[in-house]
Parts: sequence; C-alpha cells; structure tokens
Amino acid sequence: MSSEGQNSLRRILTAWVISNTGKQVYWQGLDSIAAPFLSLMLHDEGLAFSCLTNFVAKYCNGFFLPDNSKVIDR
Repeated sequence: MSSEGQNSLRRILTAWVISNTGKQVYWQGLDSIAAPFLSLMLHDEGLAFSCLTNFVAKYCNGFFLPDNSKVIDR
C-alpha cells in the first residue's frame, strides 16, 4: 500500500479507537478488517469508516471487549 493508503488506514483506525474509547480495549487485527473497506473505498474514508464500524458491530460484537473469551470460544 502507498504511503497515502497507510495514512488513510491510520486515520480510520484512529477514528475507530477514539469513537470507541472506554468501550473497547483490544484492537489487534482491526487493521486487517479495515484494509478491505479502505481498498474498496479509497477515496471515501468516511464511507470506509462507516463500513468498518457497522461490520464490527454486526460480525465482531464483543470481540474487542476486555473479556472476549466467550466470543473467542464461540
């Protein structure tokens, strides 16, 4: 990915962490989830962020919490 793409990914991840402060504490792997959305919507970071947020809420519910053992066991 280009430096522009890396900066976009960093901004999206930073926005996600800021918007989830206090709710989420574990973020490992979030970049792998965000990257495809950014690749598909490179010129619209807002849409990529929205897709990431909705995807995490629907498919990764509870995964980024302090105690995610139930989700991992599932």
